[in-house]
Amino acid sequence: KILFSLQQNSAMKKKHLLLDLGQVLLPLSEEKCILAFSEITANEELLHQKNLFESIERGELTPAEFRAEVQKHLWRKVYPGEIDAAWNALVLEMDPEVTRWLKRMKKFYQIHLVSNINTIHHKYIVESMGPFNYKQFIDCFTHLFLSYEMGTRKPESEFFTHVLDTLGCEPGECLFVDDREDNLQAAQAMGIEGIPFTLEEGSILDLDKALSALH
Repeated sequence: KILFSLQQNSAMKKKHLLLDLGQVLLPLSEEKCILAFSEITANEELLHQKNLFESIERGELTPAEFRAEVQKHLWRKVYPGEIDAAWNALVLEMDPEVTRWLKRMKKFYQIHLVSNINTIHHKYIVESMGPFNYKQFIDCFTHLFLSYEMGTRKPESEFFTHVLDTLGCEPGECLFVDDREDNLQAAQAMGIEGIPFTLEEGSILDLDKALSALH
């Protein structure tokens, strides 16, 4: 399902490919994360702490502060590592084909990572991929736009303004891939065209087909 019509013959060529991380390049499992938290006695109220999870994504909370807030929703005292393990259960293993695909895409675009992410997950991704594979992956990107470093997150307009200012480009020069409709709509409001995509419904090869039609 394409939310926004892509103007293949538009006057402005797409130079920049903005890629989300979670559910676009890296599979996630909310179900496994919820189960992991339940196993350390989290109450249901934790699931509704939207501000807590958004705050750590903006870098407004340190990992220690985040763990302290989570602990308030647990029925027993747990070690910090147990909270991290439950939180990291959200993150699944990346398909090695993703990095190979990114290397091919570099022939057509400058590629940039645009992710709502926090320090705990970022550290876990680096460790789980290993130094060699992580470097191969991250070297595919010209810029990393990580919410916890920027102090803003998608779909906030400040996030996209920062991206455009850093790249020094017009919105029409960018193509944005994300799994969330609210993020795509916010980008569209600023003139950035988008492709909706999620690993829940397809593989990286399906995204490859969608983008291949444009170049």
